[in-house]
Amino acid sequence: MKTLKIGAIALGIMAVSLTSCKEKKTEAEQAIEEAKENAAEIKEKNTDDGYKLKTENANGSETKVKVDEDGAVKIKTDH
Repeated sequence: MKTLKIGAIALGIMAVSLTSCKEKKTEAEQAIEEAKENAAEIKEKNTDDGYKLKTENANGSETKVKVDEDGAVKIKTDH
């Protein structure tokens, strides 16, 4: 009976620890995903300075996302 209680407690602790370890997206990852969702044309570039993404929608609007090497995110949208 004692081993059953210990096993149940261990299982409960493992279940709680696994469910609380969800990945959280950074601001850069969220901006990149949003830009890619509506894009008709996508151009990506990895540089020494960081990462650049340019998307063009079917209606002609453009979105540019630039992530510097320090993780700073710049978003520019032209309508």
